[in-house]
Parts: sequence; C-alpha cells; structure tokens
Amino acid sequence: MEQEFDMTRTNFQNGEGMRPEFPALVGITDVDSRIGELLLQKLAVLGFAGRVVGVGTQAPERAYDFLDFYQTASADVVRLFAECDVLISLAGTEFEKRGDGKSGGRDKDEIAELGTALALFDQVLEALDREDGPRKLILISSALVYGAYPNNPVPIGEEVLLRPNEGVLPAVCKAEIERRLRRVTERRPGLVTTTLRPALVTGEETASPLLDFWGSRLAVADRNSHMPVQFLHENDLVDALLFVLARDFPGPYNIAAEGWLTVGEVDALCGKRRLPLPQDALSRLLRRMLDADLSSFPPEALPYVQHSWVVSTTKLARAGFAPAYSNAQSFQTGLSQCRKERVGRRRQHQKRVRPFVLGTSIVVFAFYLLRRR
Repeated sequence: MEQEFDMTRTNFQNGEGMRPEFPALVGITDVDSRIGELLLQKLAVLGFAGRVVGVGTQAPERAYDFLDFYQTASADVVRLFAECDVLISLAGTEFEKRGDGKSGGRDKDEIAELGTALALFDQVLEALDREDGPRKLILISSALVYGAYPNNPVPIGEEVLLRPNEGVLPAVCKAEIERRLRRVTERRPGLVTTTLRPALVTGEETASPLLDFWGSRLAVADRNSHMPVQFLHENDLVDALLFVLARDFPGPYNIAAEGWLTVGEVDALCGKRRLPLPQDALSRLLRRMLDADLSSFPPEALPYVQHSWVVSTTKLARAGFAPAYSNAQSFQTGLSQCRKERVGRRRQHQKRVRPFVLGTSIVVFAFYLLRRR
C-alpha cells in the first residue's frame, strides 16, 4: 500500500517540536522537475521563511510565496545564484526518466538534454567560483556513476572510483558534473559541497528506463537470480535533500532504501515469467523496441541489469538519516507508473500503425479486385 508523503519526519527536527533552520536564500536549478516540485511542496509545509531563487524551463504548477522563478534560457543565472547562501543542483534528475514516453536511448533529444544540463551546471560553478559566492552546494548525482561491472564490491562505498559504463549518457554526464565540481572545490577550500548519489529513483510520477526493463518480461539468458538490486523512493530523496540543507554534511553520500532485493525477488514482485534471451538477441530486440517507442530502455544500459551496483548507505545513516520506504515499496510504486506509461506507449504505437495497416489493406484489396477483372 502506498505511503503518504510524510511532511513531519523527525529527521527535520533540531529538538522537541522544533522546526529545522534553513538558509535565508536558496537557489535551485530545474525547479520545475518532479524532484523540484516535491521539494517546494515540502518547504511550504515546513513553513520555510526564506526565499527560493528557482530556475527552470517553465514555472512550477503551483505558486509559492517564497519562490522567485526565472526561465533558464533568459535569466542571468550566474548573477542570481551568486547572491544565494546555498545552491541545490537538480541538473540531470529528469533525464533518467522518460515520463512522456520518449526514447531513452542515444538520440538527438537526449544528447541535447544532457548538453543543457552540463551548460546549466557550468553556470552554477561560475557562481560558486566567486569569492563572495554561495557558501554551500548540494548536488544530486546518481549511483549510476559507479558503473555496473562484474567486479564491483557489494555494496559500493563512497570512496570507490567513479567509472560509468561507456555509452550510458546519463551516467557519463553525472560523473562529468562531479569532476567539474572537484575543480572548483580545489580553488575554494571553504566551500561546503554535499553530493547525494541515489540508487534508482522511483515515484508515483517518476518513470525510468531501468524500471521499464525490470517491469518487462525480458531478461538476459545467463543472469544471476541472486544479484542484488536497489531502489529509492522520490519522497526519501526529497527528505534527504532537506536533511542536508538544514545542516552541513560535506562530501559524497550514497542514498538508497535499506538493504536490497535480489533479482528473484524483483521477479516475484512483478508477477511475470521472464523471457531469457542471449545478450546479442536481447540487444537487437531492445533497439527495435526503442526505435518503435515500445520501450524506453536502451541496449547500452544492459550492464546495469546484468551486474550489481548497489551502494552502502552506512555513511548517511551515521549522519542521522534513514529512508522511510523499503526497496519493495519503492519498486512497486515505480512499477505501477511504468505499467501506466507502457500502456500509453502501446496506444500511441497503435494509432501510428492503424492508418498504415488500413492503407495497406485497401491497396491489397484494390489490387485483388483489379486482378479478378
């Protein structure tokens, strides 16, 4: 059963009955993203008394008294953010998902989106690079940056080298964002930077190509049913953001639901029998399904469903934060959303195919009548 978004978690209380103390002026990129919207909602419920400078493609659906919104394309992002106390970079939290049914593969749309995310983050870095710039940055990265390889430790700690799988553009982009940030922190040693590396994020309105695969009948023939898989509910990610916004926790922090599921347990939650295919055949099938908009999972991402990339959450737990949702709850929430979007893609596909089939049938029937004459 789906849990309510808990607006009064004890993680945000500095004492009995006390509210957290947030910075007076907070800058947020991609404020119109799903995570951005949830973050604004929770700040409003918590009675946020400061101001938020938010940039994005379009204004959030709801209006907030504390929000000053600017469109990314026309705003002087560097100037606006340089005046803030703390910056939150959500750049790239959207390109892991395809909530509109678009392809998740290496296409022009995705490459352009990744380029936009990098360009926006460069402006964030320029603001941070000023001597009188913000004192703190919170970056949402991803556990994807560790890569998925047979020799990965289980679980992966924050000290492990970042080596995203080649061809998986969101993972490569987020690793590049972290690399660029390190160059600025070397020049500004007093800058506080917190990097959150979430596992696969799920939610009521958050779809993901990886979730799309786990929710399908497809599987690699030689897969390991005991391989661990990890998830994180979007509400827990927002709670973690607020947790590190109220206090300083420098460095990288993995975040995921406690423990993990095995591939076999994921199969049981799906309630489907898998169709195991050799990797080459599966890769070709996924490419065709992607091109036909019948799937959002790109074949380049197959290592992320073949090899473990689960993370250790000990560091964040010792800091005092623990997610509320389990791996099973997080996965089931994301699975429901993926099923809705899969139905939507099929309907769109049928709309495109039906005129073609009808037109072909008419031509064949006309040819048949002419032959009879």
